[in-house]
Amino acid sequence: HEIGDWSHLKEEEKYYVVPNGLLFMWPTVEINHTVVITDVETTNKKPIRLRTLNHSPRVFEIENLLTEEEAEGLRQAAMNVDHEGNRFQRSTTGHTGNVDPFRTSDNAFVHSESAVSLNL
Repeated sequence: HEIGDWSHLKEEEKYYVVPNGLLFMWPTVEINHTVVITDVETTNKKPIRLRTLNHSPRVFEIENLLTEEEAEGLRQAAMNVDHEGNRFQRSTTGHTGNVDPFRTSDNAFVHSESAVSLNL
């Protein structure tokens, strides 16, 4: 939110300034620090909770972003991707497609025309 008048800011609150043209990146503050986001409406009507798990790389646990039904729909859509480059598979590094033994994640790219409906 753009601030034009500083008089309503509270001294005990934290504020982050982001220059025009740049994107905000959530600060990690400390491990297990949790931020409750109330200005984003979710389909389950619960506030999103963002908990810091790691500083570098930045890793957050995001609670209440999706309902169980939305998460299952996304999982099913990911498992049904047929395109070789987008299907559910071990994560690779860079554009070379090399599998790094230290990376343990899997991913898939689900396109918007897939049968997944998320109301974010």
